[in-house]
Amino acid sequence: MLPSPKARVLRAPQLSGARSGHSINLHQFARDGVVLLGRIQSVQDGMILLAPDLMENLARADKSEVDQVKMIDGFIEKSGIAAPQESLPVLRVGYNSR
Repeated sequence: MLPSPKARVLRAPQLSGARSGHSINLHQFARDGVVLLGRIQSVQDGMILLAPDLMENLARADKSEVDQVKMIDGFIEKSGIAAPQESLPVLRVGYNSR
């Protein structure tokens, strides 16, 4: 029911509104002690095999976060909405997870 095969890989942004909003940035997870391992590529003989693309996925998530905030800020500005300026933390902790 998706408009195209490409739409299968598009993901909804991860958002948070709980406790007045908080970061669910993957780097923040690493800072909080979560060990980032990557995505599951397959399972064989009871073992989970992880894809070797964690760093690429972190970079893609970082870019997506910046792009989404720019898009939202643009909408706010164009619409004349009075809203505080968003300030993204620059976190790179996740790149040291392995």
